[in-house]
Amino acid sequence: MNPLLLACGIALLAVTLIDALWTTVMPHGAGPLSGRVCRVMWALVKRCPSPLRRRLLPVVGSLSMLVVIFGGVLMLWLGWMVLFCADPSSIVNTKTGMDAGHIDRAYFTGFTLFTLGNGDFVPNGPFWQLVTVVSSFSGLFLVTLSITYLLPVLSAATQKRQLAAMIRDLGADPQSVVIEAWDGKGFDMLMRKTSSTLSPMIHLHAQRHLEYPVLHYFQSIKVEASLAIGIAVLDEALALIAHAAAPNTRPHPSEILHARRSINGLLDMLGTTYVQRAGENPSPPEVARLANAGIPMADAKELEEAVSDSSQRRRHLRAFVEDAGWTWSDLTPLGSFTPTVGQVKQNDP
Repeated sequence: MNPLLLACGIALLAVTLIDALWTTVMPHGAGPLSGRVCRVMWALVKRCPSPLRRRLLPVVGSLSMLVVIFGGVLMLWLGWMVLFCADPSSIVNTKTGMDAGHIDRAYFTGFTLFTLGNGDFVPNGPFWQLVTVVSSFSGLFLVTLSITYLLPVLSAATQKRQLAAMIRDLGADPQSVVIEAWDGKGFDMLMRKTSSTLSPMIHLHAQRHLEYPVLHYFQSIKVEASLAIGIAVLDEALALIAHAAAPNTRPHPSEILHARRSINGLLDMLGTTYVQRAGENPSPPEVARLANAGIPMADAKELEEAVSDSSQRRRHLRAFVEDAGWTWSDLTPLGSFTPTVGQVKQNDP
């Protein structure tokens, strides 16, 4: 028996199964291998020329998921084939009694993983018979795990677009959200919807990022369907209400705090695994439209100080927007509605 091939086969199987279990069963994000594959694919798509990028952005999530699933199946197949190659007499031809060749071992391993085999080749001896049973179980396990993982991911991707659409319904940009929520006295309607519906959905989406890491790469080519844009719009609107509107029109500070905590949770979950903080602070939200709409305004210095105090958080939010293929200017009606890749720079921790 060749100890090197035996060790290589066991290593391939261990890496494949650990990565699959890490990604699908343990709610701690993507496995070491599948996570890197998805990030590389996403980085390559963002570097594509604009026409090709526009075509790939809506499908890169599905492509990443399929690459991870089929890549795992191929690695499992290769691992078992290498393991069976460690012993030249591990598999024999039932008609001639001769040892199987390398192609025959690949053929036997494939049939064992995905079917019950057709009897042309059989394991030689009790030890390899038990190994064949284990390999058959591993194939059934991985394929079943992949199918049961696929359907919830697609459902979560649909709910991600739904959340983006719900935020978009509040207004096309932060100022519009504030103006449309203004009832002449305050912003009670927006706060009720945020606390009862949007915040729980944002919390749920953050948790699904841990359960289904590939969900991050399901992006939209339309700005109104982009969750990154929607989250940034909502957060800027809440900042305007908390620091730009007159104090007597604002909701209770705890309501704003609870609403923004859900966004904080999403940003914390994204961490540095998916995005890095942008190098430059986003431009402060403009308030002239709010004043023109008749909303009583606070001293402009309060908003300036709030924007300065939350610079790291806002850079992280901007990085989230740019990682999705947009720019910060897309938050406003005057911004470009064509996805462009912002340069996400690694800077302050």
